[in-house]
Amino acid sequence: MTLNFVPNTDKMKSSNRELKLKVIDNKAPVSSTGLLDKRLFKGDNSLWAVLDPHYGFWSFKFTHGQVPIELQNNWTTFQSALKDAKIYFAGRNVEIYEIVD
Repeated sequence: MTLNFVPNTDKMKSSNRELKLKVIDNKAPVSSTGLLDKRLFKGDNSLWAVLDPHYGFWSFKFTHGQVPIELQNNWTTFQSALKDAKIYFAGRNVEIYEIVD
């Protein structure tokens, strides 16, 4: 049996979406390991939500560097991936303020 999943992209804007981040209330971003990249707030590095067209899963990627282990998963919908990213970054005093399609 062969499964050829083709995602319904009629309503979807883009399969690669940039998530813009900013520090909440001009406080320092919190990281237990000190690995939160400062370039994320200056525009030199970006967080991307990427849809794998073959499997239909969403994942996160940075333009430069490795995604934190908490975000190295696959999600079936963009909304569930975005929810987990918001929870992760809110715990680090960072918010997603814009999604660029």
